Amino acid sequence: MLPKVHSAAIVGMVFFAAVGLRPDAARAQSTNSSGGPDPREIPPPPIKTSLGALPGVNDLPDHPEMPDPLIMDDGRRVTTPGQWRDRCVEIRHILEYYAVGRMPPPPGNVKAHSIKSQLVLDGMVNYQLVHLTFGPEEKLGLDIGVFIPVGCPWRCPVLIMPGGTPPGAAPLPLLAHPPGQGKGVDALLPIESQALATNQTTAARSSRPDNSDPEKIADRNRELFGRGYAYVTFNNNDCAEDTTLRNADGNWAFRTTRFFPAYPEYDWGILGAWAWGVSRIVDYLQYLPAIDHRQIIVSGVSRTGKSALIAAAFDNRIAMAAPCVTGGGGIGAYRFSGAGRGGKEGLADMMKKYPNWFSPHLHEFWGHVDRLPFDEHWFLALVAPRAFIALEGLSDQVSLENAVKQSWLGAQPAYALFGATDRLGVNYANHGHAFTPEDMQALLDFADQHLRAMKVERRFDKFPSDMASNAVFNVREWGALGDGKTKDTAAIQAALDRCATAGGGTVFIPAGDYLSGSLDVKSHTTLVLEKDATLVGSPDLDNYPIVKGRWEGRWIDVHRALVSARQANHIAIVGPGTIAGDLTIGGRQMPRRPCVIELIECQDVRLEGFTAKQKRMWTIHPTYCENVVVKNVVIRSIGGNSDGVDVDSCKHVVIEGCDIESGDDCIAIKSGRGMEAVREGRPTEDVLIRDCTFSDNIFACIGVGSETSGGIRGVHIEHCTFKQAKTYAVYIKSRPGRGAFIEDISGNDLDVQTATNGFLRINLLNSGLQDTEPVLGDEGIPTAKNYRFTNVRVNCGTLVNAVAISPVKPLNGLSLGNITGTCTKGITLANIIGAELRGISVTGFSGSLLGTNNVSGTGLDGAVAIPPTAAGPPVVPAMGSNTVGRAVSNAPTREAP
Repeated sequence: MLPKVHSAAIVGMVFFAAVGLRPDAARAQSTNSSGGPDPREIPPPPIKTSLGALPGVNDLPDHPEMPDPLIMDDGRRVTTPGQWRDRCVEIRHILEYYAVGRMPPPPGNVKAHSIKSQLVLDGMVNYQLVHLTFGPEEKLGLDIGVFIPVGCPWRCPVLIMPGGTPPGAAPLPLLAHPPGQGKGVDALLPIESQALATNQTTAARSSRPDNSDPEKIADRNRELFGRGYAYVTFNNNDCAEDTTLRNADGNWAFRTTRFFPAYPEYDWGILGAWAWGVSRIVDYLQYLPAIDHRQIIVSGVSRTGKSALIAAAFDNRIAMAAPCVTGGGGIGAYRFSGAGRGGKEGLADMMKKYPNWFSPHLHEFWGHVDRLPFDEHWFLALVAPRAFIALEGLSDQVSLENAVKQSWLGAQPAYALFGATDRLGVNYANHGHAFTPEDMQALLDFADQHLRAMKVERRFDKFPSDMASNAVFNVREWGALGDGKTKDTAAIQAALDRCATAGGGTVFIPAGDYLSGSLDVKSHTTLVLEKDATLVGSPDLDNYPIVKGRWEGRWIDVHRALVSARQANHIAIVGPGTIAGDLTIGGRQMPRRPCVIELIECQDVRLEGFTAKQKRMWTIHPTYCENVVVKNVVIRSIGGNSDGVDVDSCKHVVIEGCDIESGDDCIAIKSGRGMEAVREGRPTEDVLIRDCTFSDNIFACIGVGSETSGGIRGVHIEHCTFKQAKTYAVYIKSRPGRGAFIEDISGNDLDVQTATNGFLRINLLNSGLQDTEPVLGDEGIPTAKNYRFTNVRVNCGTLVNAVAISPVKPLNGLSLGNITGTCTKGITLANIIGAELRGISVTGFSGSLLGTNNVSGTGLDGAVAIPPTAAGPPVVPAMGSNTVGRAVSNAPTREAP
């Protein structure tokens, strides 16, 4: 076998031979299809390691096919398990150099010190806080929390999973996060080029679940303990701090802390350090009497799922790996991820946002993913024949099914060498980017089957494209005529109902005009409208049953929407056809008139590629929904109250590539009003609006509020064009009596072509609708913080009007940066803490560019004083109200199974 330093060079030559190109010809034909790094990047100083120098991107040819893990460096094909062991040595060497970074060898001196012990779950489980020491002079350490079921007649299998600082341990100090970390900014740019607001770290870290109580952790894992498994948790940041902070010499700051100072001649990234920490836990568990060292499982979620993948690939003592929703740099193949390849979080995304996670040699492949001498399936293959299951979410926005499937298929030959292809599994659960009880159940079922030889009645080889029913229900075959005159409601509903009873499938509407009343879509249904197919709303209100629905922040009697879904999961409405509400029955009459599409308490929803039309009523209205994607939808709505998309107390919503022209707000973000919404406690969180075009004719293109009593958090607007805003392009509004919070609102790369009143207005003293049950006192004044708008081009009236803010609760954090164009008036601010203005370069305004009152921050030089903000509207209940906190609500309740 050749010396390691030469092995990857031979890989490069094998590539050249495989594609029939000389090295120089390969370079000539290469294309940088996914862009490349910013030339202003400042790379960290290189670290010379024992791996030597292997071929760089310019020494490797394009190779779009997945590199075969069974081809040895010398070109021979692996055909036996013995040969595979030799090949694993080569693969690990290549992955360390290009993907993970050189990791230190096992220290061989792990010692354990028990710090505390207690019984939890009524004595069913013993919890111990254990401190491990290891490494050079035993100076390194790691606190772990160990949960072991009491009284098991056998040694327990054990699951290792990061979960924050173990109960009873002292949190280690943390370095700061740079302003753009994880926000799409190139981490290798100088700080001054990372044009994003600061103070992200505190908010992100404070949102973590409370793991200080071992009782709470044990309670969340009852099923695991009930099945006889032990559980070990630790804080991955105690191994390597997850920060892109740089030192003055350009080096990563994380290398000055935790494990790194003890190993200066290793260029391992953060993921490698987390994985190395897992192996030190395995060192300890190997000799723990209560643990079956042959049944050690490692898991993690998202970034810690990536490190779990590395740990299992490099440590044969781990019997099973179960990474969850790993996204880019995880299970999914780089060659099938990222921009231009049908998904998100490809190699470019990882090298832009998180280069510190990986080997420094991976960065040079940005823009040349097809030259990688490996792909992510090699990590899966290294686990063979041990058990491996990918835990994925049906609506995970960063994990592409095809990328995961290609890695799964690419690793199959390694498992086939051992006759163990059933030990390579995948499970898709009904969620987004998260780890849920359903994932834990799948993990334990897979472990029961492959570690404990127990019979499990479920399969682990199905992808969403396999799981979806192939059944297609053509509405014509169920009696629909599509002549525009006959009401086809019953026929279309029959097709929808049959699809549901069949377990899901596609309801197909071919070309034609289908007159219909309200329709009910159920779980696992995809409604497809063919080109030239139009679903037309009936003009008869009797065709829309009365149900409970949200309207202007309250649950009232409403007419059910033309297309309605309640408590339905994994549903889709897909074009390119049209859905048109009736143009005669809109307006503010009560009961509320029907929307075009209304979704209540649904999960995993996709609305894509169709046109929606409406008059004097909201068009698309998701309420209490999670994981909603509205993509490439054209909305044309006219008249008052004709909003485009109203996001109402929803979580994880993406509105992308849409063209919306409305008579009212193009997009409205809401969460209910008054004590009714406070009792429900359902905020709107995590809304991404990007690559959209807006025109509105009454109010704002994007309105945040004014119904905000459930809270609104995390609304991000990116790469959008505002063709016409009748008042403001972006309008953030609430009023005393609404209470709750409106926080983390941002916009970046916005083109405001015409905004009659202005670009941005913040009005938290709105005098709009009175609340039947307002939130009284100071608690009723909305809390506002962290608003950031950067890289905005304007042609508008007032640039920014942010004076209607209560001095009792000032806005905490307003950042305006790199704004250019023309405006008739400048910026007026009042009652703001931590304002930050930079790069404001506009013309055409009269008077002063900036006026302030009671504002602190930076970039305020030259501001003129403006009058103080007048008091807001009085907080009084509406007529006939009861302000006592009632426990009754009109919100829908989930039906009993």
